[in-house]
Amino acid sequence: MRKHGFKSLYMKFVVMFMGILWLSSFAAFRIGFIYMEDSLITNIKAQLYEKAITSLQLSRKYSIKQGDLEKILNNENVKVSIYYNMDEFNSDSVVLTQSERLNLDEGEIIEGKLSKHSRLPFAAFKTGNSIVVISPSINNNTIMFLKTMIGIVLIICVALGSLLIAIAARMIVKPIKRLTAATKEVSKGNFDVKIQTKSHDEIGQLADNFNIMTEELKNIEYLRKDFISSVSHEFRTPMTSIQGFGKLLKEGSLSKEQADEYADIIISETGRLENLSSNLLKLSYLENRAIHEQYRSFSLDEQIRRVILLLENKWSEKNIELDLELDEVNFIGDEELMHQVWTNLITNAIKFSNNGGVLKIVLKKEDNEIHVRIEDNGIGIADEDKDRIFEKFYKGDKSRNNDGNGLGLSIVKKIIELHNGTVYFQSELGKGTTFFIELKE
Repeated sequence: MRKHGFKSLYMKFVVMFMGILWLSSFAAFRIGFIYMEDSLITNIKAQLYEKAITSLQLSRKYSIKQGDLEKILNNENVKVSIYYNMDEFNSDSVVLTQSERLNLDEGEIIEGKLSKHSRLPFAAFKTGNSIVVISPSINNNTIMFLKTMIGIVLIICVALGSLLIAIAARMIVKPIKRLTAATKEVSKGNFDVKIQTKSHDEIGQLADNFNIMTEELKNIEYLRKDFISSVSHEFRTPMTSIQGFGKLLKEGSLSKEQADEYADIIISETGRLENLSSNLLKLSYLENRAIHEQYRSFSLDEQIRRVILLLENKWSEKNIELDLELDEVNFIGDEELMHQVWTNLITNAIKFSNNGGVLKIVLKKEDNEIHVRIEDNGIGIADEDKDRIFEKFYKGDKSRNNDGNGLGLSIVKKIIELHNGTVYFQSELGKGTTFFIELKE
């Protein structure tokens, strides 16, 4: 088992946010305390000065002894200290200036800090031969109380915050762990794995996209297996024929007519293999092509006319009547690939047309769009075949299973998509099929 330790996302998340929480809380405590401390010290100074005035007036008016004064003023929040000489009061911790000494001797009240390392104030006055010092209690004053309360609140908040962060981190990391486990299953070839989630946040969206990805991979895997199976079948059939008729020819027991017939079959089957290999290479080229390095301007109507002339023997053989409406249209694209589009579509239209039928080809330009329509009145396409007509190796007309290899329309669709266009069709069984191509000028 691999040890995660601090390398895990959970630990990094918790440590980082707890660090941020502690540092920000400490900074807030220091800033808030410093701001409030100044206000409290000012308030304490005013209270001490008021007590000092009252004490000085009482000692002068009623001649209260220092011991009794100390008992009267002392309480849990205020400390009264009496010094009997200046040297005792003027210690290392409290250093009086010359002017403060004179003010004290003249009976005035002076203020200061208890020590160099403390901000706690004091108020002092002289009565008789004694110096009375009034100061807040070291361990029981408003500042200490405030510091303690803020510290306790801070510790409670940080502790609760740390606990909540740990829980929140676990909630965030848990679906990521599930996603990690699911990706391992996908890497093993298991595309049936799904992540169940009810959240609609970024993690939920990631899980949804993962499920979409596995579904697409599953479909791709199915198509890949189907593709391999189809390729194997398409190659096996002509190769079996070639092998069988080749053996018969080798025996030498055939008549001249039989030998010629079998030789023609072998030539026809090798032609099928050549055509299949060529189409597979072309389809592979199209599916991996991204750069339009051969795009240039050419006449689309002239190209369609040349394709029709090249196929004259096929449509003449079936006595097909041509109905052409071709506007003059210039198009920027790959001329060779577009030639393949018209060749495949018109060849299909001729192949599935009845003898003496009509083949209509329309080329129109409207605004910045080019519309092409190739319409025949042949056998049409069955409803169960319509959704799969553009799939590789799919042949809708089972009666002509040996005629073609089912790659023509796949090639057409890919070429049109490379030119940012669309291709679709309408068909009715027994009445004919119309293919529509829409291109941007």
